[in-house]
Amino acid sequence: MITNIDYHTLFSFDKRVFFIFLCFCYAGILFINKEFILYDGLYFEALGEELAYERIEKILSDQKENAWISFCIIPFFLLFKLFIIAISITIGLLLGNYKLSFKKIFQIVLIAEAIFILPKVIKTTYFLFAKNYTLKDIGSFDIWSVLALVGKENVPIWLIYPLSTLNFFEILYWFILAFGFVLVLKRTYNEMFTLVISSYGILMLRNVL
Repeated sequence: MITNIDYHTLFSFDKRVFFIFLCFCYAGILFINKEFILYDGLYFEALGEELAYERIEKILSDQKENAWISFCIIPFFLLFKLFIIAISITIGLLLGNYKLSFKKIFQIVLIAEAIFILPKVIKTTYFLFAKNYTLKDIGSFDIWSVLALVGKENVPIWLIYPLSTLNFFEILYWFILAFGFVLVLKRTYNEMFTLVISSYGILMLRNVL
């Protein structure tokens, strides 16, 4: 049974090292995108009819000059994201009369975050080998979203963004979070999944609606 698995055995590694690992993964993906996928020609093709050539060159030059900022903010952005999610789940646990330290909640949220590396790796790998793509193609690459399943043409305009945000990996993230709390609190999976949906799930849905 799931509850017979030892939480400490599964998650005994250093969480600080794991956080640094996630930051390096995101930074590596960002570097590959900037250097090998988002080449200058894409911007000239996308903006050529709206802006002068010199203006586009200036924009690209500024982006390259300030590229280091994008890498520096990764750990801060990630830490902020993890903190907000952990806070939302903490509130859900308190309302449900569950007792669990914020440290353990944060650790579970941190570990579950790794699932979001996978879609970024898939997308980056796809465009590394793709040919004749545009900036629009990169921005609309959502093959694992609910929107891709139902079809953009089959939903009203106001639902397009929420359905594009709700995707396979996001839902899988809910299941992983629930699994972590099953291990720690020794509760049923249905109970913990309901907890995740009623705390983080609602927070996520409110941000996209």
